[in-house]
Amino acid sequence: MQKILGDNGFGPPGGDRTWGAYTSAAKDALWALDFFVVRTLHGRLPQVMAIIDVHTRELLGLRAYDGWDVDSKWTMQTLATALSESKRRPTAVMHDRAPQFAGQVERQLRVLEVDQGRLPPRLPALNGVLERTVKSVRFELLDHIRIATAEELQWFLDEYRAHWNSERCHQGIDGRTPAERAEGVPVAEVLNLTELRRRKLVRRSFAHGLLNGYTLEPVGEAA
Repeated sequence: MQKILGDNGFGPPGGDRTWGAYTSAAKDALWALDFFVVRTLHGRLPQVMAIIDVHTRELLGLRAYDGWDVDSKWTMQTLATALSESKRRPTAVMHDRAPQFAGQVERQLRVLEVDQGRLPPRLPALNGVLERTVKSVRFELLDHIRIATAEELQWFLDEYRAHWNSERCHQGIDGRTPAERAEGVPVAEVLNLTELRRRKLVRRSFAHGLLNGYTLEPVGEAA
């Protein structure tokens, strides 16, 4: 992958750093952006824009648009919402060469002094973190529901994003949740059997029980 990136002008500065170290060395170093399509019960095809912090794996945006005519103005508004809600700004963003990432997006990113990296054509694997996230959204959520409207889709996407960020442990970040990674929470300790018996398994449900999060809490403090 590093060779492909280098051949296309996307290599990291300095020969002694890996691409992984360059793109995910810190929170807000790089956000990845992309669109994917969802089919509704009535044959409509809403597009969904996803925004993820490559280092922390936080889903900072997951917004549905009811139609095919997504333009750069809507794209920038969605990105601006993510910036406002998170009160953060990335050093750089990366995305493919779709027209919705041109125009207004280019101009506003220059104003914000955010670097914009366009991926080479027909190489979606270079946006691997976000591509894998979209696969998880489909496998864990969208493959199990039938959506009638874009509004209903948005409700489920909001539920999934809350579950993803606060409850879902990720192998790629040492078994932590994205929120824990963002806050610098250390990897969880291994509990012995005696300590396990002092705790109660607490479940938190999302998306009408389709998604669940679990924690071990001391018996006297469980909600």
